[in-house]
Amino acid sequence: MTVRQLTEQELEALRTDMQAASMLMKAKLAKRRESKPNATSNIAHAQKP
Repeated sequence: MTVRQLTEQELEALRTDMQAASMLMKAKLAKRRESKPNATSNIAHAQKP
């Protein structure tokens, strides 16, 4: 597999895409939290013994 360094334009486009994705996910998580204010986590590895 060959690897090359991104051009400045490609790097800027990647940063823009990543920022947009981050904002979208933060908005989705906030909406989920608002819709389930009393929900608790049932993740097994997050439970205290």
